[in-house]
Amino acid sequence: MGGDEFAVLLSGPDAARQTQELAARLVGRLAEVIKHQQHMLRVTPSMGVAIYPSHADDFDHLYRAADKALYHVKAQGRAGWVLAEQEHAQRQ
Repeated sequence: MGGDEFAVLLSGPDAARQTQELAARLVGRLAEVIKHQQHMLRVTPSMGVAIYPSHADDFDHLYRAADKALYHVKAQGRAGWVLAEQEHAQRQ
């Protein structure tokens, strides 16, 4: 992971729903305007979300699925999040 990247790990029977709710909340909070001296600062956070085992069954493939989703968000103009595609069953 790079210096401006982070991972959030959730577990439990309701983790898939919680993950999507958390992604939406994080993007919303991180996108809030911050006042610094006379300047108004705003970031445009982008997130790719991958859920185990729906999107992959090991860390490397899960990370790649989330990273691919992240770049999809960035290509669409940033400031959002996307759930990874269901590629797990298609992987060989």
